[in-house]
Amino acid sequence: MNYNVIVAEASLEFRLAIKAVIQKTPPFELYANMMKEEELYKRLNAKEGELLILGAEFGGGKGLEVLKKAITIRNIPIVFVSCDYSQTAAAYENGAALFLLRTHIGEPIAMFEKRLKNALKLVLQSVKESSTKKADTKNELAIEPKYSPDELLLSKPSEYAGKKIVAIGASTGGVEALTKVLTKLPIGLSPIVVVQHIPMAFSKNFIDRLNLLSKCSVVEANDGDVLENSTIYFAPGDAHLIIERGKKGEYIARVVEGVKVSRHKPSVDVLFRSINNSCGAGAMAIIMTGMGDDGTIGTKELFNNGAYTIAQNEESSVVFGMPNSAIKAGGVRKVVDLDAIPTEIIQFCLGAEYIKSGGAK
Repeated sequence: MNYNVIVAEASLEFRLAIKAVIQKTPPFELYANMMKEEELYKRLNAKEGELLILGAEFGGGKGLEVLKKAITIRNIPIVFVSCDYSQTAAAYENGAALFLLRTHIGEPIAMFEKRLKNALKLVLQSVKESSTKKADTKNELAIEPKYSPDELLLSKPSEYAGKKIVAIGASTGGVEALTKVLTKLPIGLSPIVVVQHIPMAFSKNFIDRLNLLSKCSVVEANDGDVLENSTIYFAPGDAHLIIERGKKGEYIARVVEGVKVSRHKPSVDVLFRSINNSCGAGAMAIIMTGMGDDGTIGTKELFNNGAYTIAQNEESSVVFGMPNSAIKAGGVRKVVDLDAIPTEIIQFCLGAEYIKSGGAK
């Protein structure tokens, strides 16, 4: 089966380069080169094409705005192309399947063509899945079933506080928010575990970038990892992360498959419940910017068991859905601004005296 590609790119040079790569990369075929926004939206409304390659300069430099609108018209895999690496977070937050860096001044366009060819291979599975979905309105409007954490993990709250651990949940807006928080943390902290709702294709790149920017080690959790201090563990982009307590009180990561919980995989509710089961009152849980209510169940269970639960405030959240839901459920002890979260983590792990001594600088 061949997959048709729509290209929306302002530069003739890059349109030609993209066309050349597509022609050499089966099963993709060039379907249309778009020059105008309205024509693109018309094609999307007509459910044409299986993949969109969208340039940041398209629509008079409004590529991000076009991306946001395009994904609301049709949930099609989109490769967003830009020479501005700072647009990475916004591209993923607005629905891109993959962010692709354009050629910089002095770099041969052949380097871009090589990156694009690799990108096409990376998004192929997403394109296949998208193309197999039925196009009728009834299916598109069908509501996805919402499973509770009970599907994967029963609630068995720890009766005593385990060693300190920090758990964080985030979704829309979380890429940028987590970058601001985690890059300000010093070494010496308790283990930190994170669920960020993020496309699998971007997960590894995001973690690798955070690892370069952070003092702590930032890694994707592997099944069986024994959690270490000064290390931040992210759930993989397509699996749930569960934390268990070992015989000596250590924490062990379990990466598990299963249904989406609270309509997400990985799910914050699954992670938080596992933290409550293994650590209880010894944990700190942070619910950050994001759409929906994933994390509300787990946050409330941790709160009821004596854990320290905090939520990002509305003013600093891109979307206040997840924090607000947890607050309304009565599961949050403190609501704080994004800029205050690093201090909260440091104080929880190392104590107020560390902050007073200036050690957090």
